[in-house]
Amino acid sequence: MNVVIEIKHDKSVDVIYYRAGFIKNNKFTNISEIPGELIKNKEIVLVIPDSWLITKSLTVPFDIRNILAIKSYLAKSLSLGLDDLYSNYFIFGNKLYFVAVKRENLNDFVKVVRRLGGKLKTVLPKSFIFKLFLNLNSPKHFCFNFDRDYLSIFSFEGNGYFFFVVLPYGSNSFVDLNEELQITKFINEIYRVVSSFQGQTKISIEEFHFFVDKEYKELPVLSSISKVFQGISFITMDDGKYLDTYSKVLEYKDNFPINLSVDKFEEYYRKENLIQKLDLTVNFLIVLLVLLLIFVFFTNSDKISKEKMIVEALKNNYQNQLTLFSYQKQGNVRKYVYDFGFYRFFNTLNELTNRQVYIENFDFKDNIVNFYFVSPKYSDIYLLAEELKKRGFNVNVEGNTKFIVFEKYELNRSVVNYGK
Repeated sequence: MNVVIEIKHDKSVDVIYYRAGFIKNNKFTNISEIPGELIKNKEIVLVIPDSWLITKSLTVPFDIRNILAIKSYLAKSLSLGLDDLYSNYFIFGNKLYFVAVKRENLNDFVKVVRRLGGKLKTVLPKSFIFKLFLNLNSPKHFCFNFDRDYLSIFSFEGNGYFFFVVLPYGSNSFVDLNEELQITKFINEIYRVVSSFQGQTKISIEEFHFFVDKEYKELPVLSSISKVFQGISFITMDDGKYLDTYSKVLEYKDNFPINLSVDKFEEYYRKENLIQKLDLTVNFLIVLLVLLLIFVFFTNSDKISKEKMIVEALKNNYQNQLTLFSYQKQGNVRKYVYDFGFYRFFNTLNELTNRQVYIENFDFKDNIVNFYFVSPKYSDIYLLAEELKKRGFNVNVEGNTKFIVFEKYELNRSVVNYGK
């Protein structure tokens, strides 16, 4: 079960968790006050305030997929270096959606979680929780997070922030104020932001959602907002919808689509570098495989049997599977590499294949990838597929055929389907 630690703008924290079937919410002035038993051996979802976020929405050339080019593109528009940030990004069409937080804001919290024995599962912005669990995936859903110390205004497209802005007006600002002038100024500022958004995007907003803590739901300023934005939906902490949102966070078992606890750029950089290096060596490797096969046909060496040379040639083929993906001309190769998680798939294969199981070829059809595995033993192919299933991969073995190499060496060929 997850435990949520929600960090406020002033660095106080709320710890949200299940106990005896009910959601509990304990408040602490700083994270060092949290009792270790609340988070020890738990998976921690660290929620950061929107006021800490750095977001960018940039139009990029369609072919800008190289991580170095993306880094260079972002560096021109950021006041901080990427090394000073925990960050994540998404490409949606020709849009690059970037989200980050300063490392210095987050490091102390991460250290305490680890010291207390918690396992940091993810770091999420507060607004992203609303998006993820209330299905606010379209720019036509316009949201306001009326926190104690700030107001964030945002909309989403897929997993990226289509629009994001923070205003220095929090709910605390209106607790002891009866001045209509201050409220009017606040309403006018919100109206200006919304009008500017609609004017620039030509998007007709269908729904307004306003999130506010329950202790502030009776503020007069909210009545003024409801008059300006008719039909606006107010969601407070004591609403079932809001509590249901946090219950989904606590029960969520999959990987969150955004995570600011690690630098995603470094992970993508390693993947991109691997693919680039394989692109450069593809011709050499293909020639090498051909030479190996020719050598198998014509060698009369007593030291190395023909059977062993066949296995070596297949092994060389297997160890360079990603090269074959780069060389393959069917469809958008890079899209399949990223969207289907092939990088993780092949890493897992490398971990599991201590048997003589090798990839002979593959093809794409109807969003399914067909891998042609060969092995001296069909049982090894079947057991490999079973191990992949245990690791969470959707694979299925279809049939098996035997074939003879050099008139005496028998191999098995099976098709293993892999889909999302």
